[in-house]
Amino acid sequence: MNLENQAQVLLPVLIAGFAVILIVLITLICIVRSYGSKISEVSKNIHSENPKKFGSAVAPAAQNGIPEEVVAAIAAAVYTLYGTAGHTITSIKRAERPARSVWATAGLLENTRPF
Repeated sequence: MNLENQAQVLLPVLIAGFAVILIVLITLICIVRSYGSKISEVSKNIHSENPKKFGSAVAPAAQNGIPEEVVAAIAAAVYTLYGTAGHTITSIKRAERPARSVWATAGLLENTRPF
């Protein structure tokens, strides 16, 4: 088989492969966009039904020096653990520093643990 015959066989296969890939990518884009629009609609409906239940409430009072990202992470953790069933964060403040560091306490507990 010479080079010209190989090109005649490979060219349609190559074009068909690119066409299949293009069709699959366009299909995936359409699926993701439609899924995103459905989620947006559902989210808007949920928020319009009960805005206080889903995060439109006032942010908890945080002590000075605590970044907003930390407050958001703590609020997300509380929501994950307890949900919205009557649990509300009213304030966030730093814990008092112990006399030893956390690593020193862990080492002390590890070395004095009974067998």
